[in-house]
Amino acid sequence: LLGVVDRRVDLAAIWDSSALLATDRIELWPLLQQAWGGVEPLAMQRSVKVRFHAQTEAGALATLYGSEHWLGRVFEECLEAAVRSARRGATLEIEHRQMGPRAMVIFRDCGAFVPRSVREGGTMLSSTAKSVPHGGLSARDQIGLKLCRHIVSLHGGQLREEEEDGVRNFLIELPTGAPHRNDQSQLDVAQAQRYATDLAALMSRARTRGKATSA
Repeated sequence: LLGVVDRRVDLAAIWDSSALLATDRIELWPLLQQAWGGVEPLAMQRSVKVRFHAQTEAGALATLYGSEHWLGRVFEECLEAAVRSARRGATLEIEHRQMGPRAMVIFRDCGAFVPRSVREGGTMLSSTAKSVPHGGLSARDQIGLKLCRHIVSLHGGQLREEEEDGVRNFLIELPTGAPHRNDQSQLDVAQAQRYATDLAALMSRARTRGKATSA
C-alpha cells in the first residue's frame, strides 16, 4: 500500500509538464546502471542478476536532454517490475541500441508490467507490436506504469512491447539530440479528473484487499 501511495504522489508531482522542463545532459547508459543500484537489493533477495549490452561502445552512444531525476525514476520502476516478474535465479538481459536519432532500451524476454495470470499462462503477445497493457495489473504496477508512460511521453518517447522469436520484449524509446519541447502548455482538466478518479478507485481496491487479508 505504501508503494501505491508513493507512486501516486510522484504521478501528481509530474503531471504538470512544467515539472519536467529540466534540460540536463543525460547519458542513458550510466543512468541505467545507476538505477540498477537502487533495485539491486531486491534483485539479490530474489537471486536475480542483470546483463547489460550496448550495441556500440558506451562512449559513442548519443546523449539526450531532459530530467535526469525523472528518467532515472523510469528506469528504476521498469527494472523493479522486471525483477519482481522474473523467476528466481534468472538473469535479465537489457540492451541499449542507437536507432538514428532515437535511443532504445530493450528488456529482453521480460514480464514487466504484465499481469501474473498472463505471465503464467504462457504467450503474452498475439501480434508483433503493441502498446504496454495495464488491465489486470496490481494497483502498484498500474500507477507505476502510468508514471513511466507520462514521464517518457513528456520527453518525446514511448513505452511499448514487441514480440521477437516468440518472446516478449519491453522497450523504452527516447529521442536523442536537442531537448524535446512539449507544446501542451496547460494541463487538460478533464483528463486530469479522469486520472484522479482512476487513481482513487485503485486506492480503494488496495485498501479493500488489505482489510480482507488482515481479517
